[in-house]
Amino acid sequence: MPKARPLVHSAWFDFALTRLGGAERMDDMLGKELYRLSLYADLVPVSAADTAMRIYRTAPFLRDDGQIVRLWIYFVLRSDDAVELHHIEAVDEDMGSLAAP
Repeated sequence: MPKARPLVHSAWFDFALTRLGGAERMDDMLGKELYRLSLYADLVPVSAADTAMRIYRTAPFLRDDGQIVRLWIYFVLRSDDAVELHHIEAVDEDMGSLAAP
């Protein structure tokens, strides 16, 4: 198993995180996804629009309001092997698009 990298939160990431809300189930899911990201960040491809930015997309999940969403976590790998988290957002999913990666 790979070694977990340290996660470094930017101020913008922390601000965006507070805007997601603090549902207990969401916090639990997010904790698992951030741990997975710390292990496998180097496997996430670099964005086509940037030479360093990567976008980790979580598994889809059902929000309390019945909407299916994914969290998109924008990050870069730093030279000290840390994962620098830049932004997070919830993206609504269509029922038909769940088969697409």
